[in-house]
Amino acid sequence: MKIDIVTDTFAPDVNGVAMTLGRLSDGLRRRGHRVHVIRTGHGKRGETVAASVPLPGYKEVRVGLPGPFKLRKRWLRKRPDAIYVATESPLGKSAVKAAKTLSIPVATGFHTNFHEYM
Repeated sequence: MKIDIVTDTFAPDVNGVAMTLGRLSDGLRRRGHRVHVIRTGHGKRGETVAASVPLPGYKEVRVGLPGPFKLRKRWLRKRPDAIYVATESPLGKSAVKAAKTLSIPVATGFHTNFHEYM
């Protein structure tokens, strides 16, 4: 399967969400799935960096800005079989909307109360 993970935090960030998603993506890859991460911060090969701003009061974490058009364009070009949205940010919400528009199966997780931080 081709799986895209959308998140506001990912390795090398040091927090529970980033570590959990790192293990998830590594496990999926070991099982032969193709994983692409759409994330904030600095990306590496196999990742797409989304526009973001620092989380007020927690500058180590960046909050992804909405990007529905960029996401739709990517997913029309490289359509994943499924999408996992790990954070409840504007980026995450726009990813859910874009996935639904394109009829791509999408699942969301609730790892942190980001809305309380914002």
